[in-house]
Amino acid sequence: MLKFYDIPVRYEGNYIYSDGDPILMCQIENFTFDNFYNKVKNEFYDIADDLDILEENTMYYILKDDKEIFGVISLHKGYTFFDCAEHDDRVVIKCGFPYLKCDIVGEK
Repeated sequence: MLKFYDIPVRYEGNYIYSDGDPILMCQIENFTFDNFYNKVKNEFYDIADDLDILEENTMYYILKDDKEIFGVISLHKGYTFFDCAEHDDRVVIKCGFPYLKCDIVGEK
């Protein structure tokens, strides 16, 4: 299952801090890592209703079963940005899910 989260954070200087609990925006059942790309590419309109709650121009963090980082997504007019979670994104995810291994600098 893929879960799409809005993770509220605040930036102070060169640091980032949690600014509340992650907000589960939506989830998509019966998705596996292997078929996500094909599902989006070939059957996008079948899942579009599930993603309707997501707002444009906002970064959402996708976790697989709340145990693994899947990526990030941001909807824009004319295109959708979907990518792996870069280091800065993984730092945000770590703020919202401190128990999750995010492979960031200084993580133990």
